[in-house]
Amino acid sequence: MASQDAEAVVPGLPGIEAVFDTIEVCAKPVIAAVQGAAMGGGLLLTLVADACLASEHAKFGAPEVKLGFFPNLCLIPRLERLVGLRAAKQMVLTGEPVSATTALDWGLVDRVVPSKELHAEVQTLAEQLAALPPFAVQSAKAAFGASHRADFVKWERHRFAECWAHPERAAAMEAFLATRRK
Repeated sequence: MASQDAEAVVPGLPGIEAVFDTIEVCAKPVIAAVQGAAMGGGLLLTLVADACLASEHAKFGAPEVKLGFFPNLCLIPRLERLVGLRAAKQMVLTGEPVSATTALDWGLVDRVVPSKELHAEVQTLAEQLAALPPFAVQSAKAAFGASHRADFVKWERHRFAECWAHPERAAAMEAFLATRRK
């Protein structure tokens, strides 16, 4: 790859970006589990996920500047949205990785757990999400993607009406109210 010129590399970028975009807009929640280093594309994968759990030894970084280019595939705006401008600039401009603890402090990850517990924690979160009414979860996730639309209020009301009319809502509310009656 180091010997390839821009004409060889750039045409492939839209296809790679489409993979990350598809993950980001997947109707079901996506959980990233980081056991080691999430650098460059690995970091981007954590950014498009809905949740990110990391082991205490995980590291996160955007080392591209050290290789003579900068992160693309919309990594920079996604990173800035999660961690803020200063932290994003620190990661991108220095190319230095940050620890799992720093990533947690910055909001890049949701939880840091011991390495031996990572798989179980991810499984627990997946089961928790899977137990919720699917259409409501999908609608909530879609709302985050639609929140910057000019017609968001209209979109939100329409999607809320769909949720309210959905059979899952009635069953979920009845189950909730049954626990309150006991």
